Amino acid sequence: MYHLAKVLLVFQPDEKTFSSDASVQVQVLTWDEHVFTSMVHPSLNGKVKKDDYVLLQQTYPANQIIDHTVVKVLAKKSGEDAWKLYSDYLAKKKRMRNVPQQPITLDIPISDQPVHGGMIR
Repeated sequence: MYHLAKVLLVFQPDEKTFSSDASVQVQVLTWDEHVFTSMVHPSLNGKVKKDDYVLLQQTYPANQIIDHTVVKVLAKKSGEDAWKLYSDYLAKKKRMRNVPQQPITLDIPISDQPVHGGMIR
């Protein structure tokens, strides 16, 4: 499964960072308003920039901790279009959650006459 996100920060190994390897991580905001740090696939190191729209591949290993890895950097137009689609969906979902529920009324006539010999079946 994939998750759409926007890059907030890029953490690259450089002369100012101490790192155990040459991996790159990004802090992202997902379309459903989660913020977290994710690994960038090594083939995309150096290609991901702040404000890029990316696809995160989600995998569910045996330990049940979701692994997110940036596997694609979207073209600006495609990313903006996808972001708008998801944002509109989320806004509609929030509006539906905030609509007060109306009580259900059943218009069932109640008779004084017993049903089936006084028993309701």
